[in-house]
Amino acid sequence: MDPDPDNSMWVIEPEYVADRSRFMSTVHVDTIVHTAHLLPIFRGSSALPPQLRFSLTLDTFCTFYIIKYIDYHAFETVF
Repeated sequence: MDPDPDNSMWVIEPEYVADRSRFMSTVHVDTIVHTAHLLPIFRGSSALPPQLRFSLTLDTFCTFYIIKYIDYHAFETVF
């Protein structure tokens, strides 16, 4: 997989198992290298509903950009 050719950001999406439920696993805290800043990829031209809360972002959108330009450390880790 290569970064998006238009903006050089990586595109990620959730994994699903055979019954179309999301694949879930435990991530141990000592294995986390750095946090990630995610930007939802907006599809279509309709506006987002005003009742959409930030806490539902991961469940609402299907794909995200990883923004490596958020700070120096993220750029060094992702690039």
